[in-house]
Amino acid sequence: MLALATRGAAHLGAAAERVRRFVRGRPGNAAPDLYYTMFGIDCRLALGEPPGAADAAGLRAFGDGSELDTVHLACLARCWSRCPDGVPESVRGRVRQRAAACRAPDGGYRLTAAAQRSSIYGGFLLVSALQDAGLAVPGMPDLLAAVEAARVGDGGYADEPGRTAAAMNATVGAVLLHRAAGVAAPERAMEWIRSRHRPGGGFAATPAAPLPDLVSTATALTAWKAAGADFAPLRAECLDFVEGLWDEQGGFAATPADDTPDVEYTFHALLSFGCLMP
Repeated sequence: MLALATRGAAHLGAAAERVRRFVRGRPGNAAPDLYYTMFGIDCRLALGEPPGAADAAGLRAFGDGSELDTVHLACLARCWSRCPDGVPESVRGRVRQRAAACRAPDGGYRLTAAAQRSSIYGGFLLVSALQDAGLAVPGMPDLLAAVEAARVGDGGYADEPGRTAAAMNATVGAVLLHRAAGVAAPERAMEWIRSRHRPGGGFAATPAAPLPDLVSTATALTAWKAAGADFAPLRAECLDFVEGLWDEQGGFAATPADDTPDVEYTFHALLSFGCLMP
């Protein structure tokens, strides 16, 4: 994803410096919100600015991550993996411990050790954290079996088994977990993602969503890229959609109805551009 975002940054042309200034000015680039810190660091890296001493100092404030929930622990591991010295051993140990505690009886991963069910989001986060920490992911066949239990009738995936409505992020997560295991993306999942494309270029999160959005568009394109699918016929429309979300401040907004740019959406714009480059 970082490689794609770096490729996408070249599409900005003369606007790149304005985007850099926007990202630098966002709260949380070094602390205190690890979720936005992660996107800020990756935006800056894609734009040619590697993390520095201030970023590392901000990350050290979180210690080994023992006080963090799974989402933010995964963000901490991702942020450290972008730094020159890599992920500290204490954080690597915490990621290993959290992954073991959150492994569900069905072979998937739960967001918390107390959760009753595994989820695709939990699997995606913890597999990503293990990879960022340089750790092996055990039992991938069992994990994929748990993912398949969340497939719904139309070919998409819900986040958890037992739910009946598929969603974009869960379906993309399923595709990327298959690819992480070296398994081809399920064809019906790719068809489901393709069917969420809306006239005008973007992708919607669910069949009922009133508007396409940038995160769903970026994740859909990332899944297509990972699967080696051909989306050339949609390239021009998708570029128009993403470019239309740019704000004069230098960032990108979530939807055509939103006028508030955000560092997370800015990363997803760079990711989209990277996927769309021929």
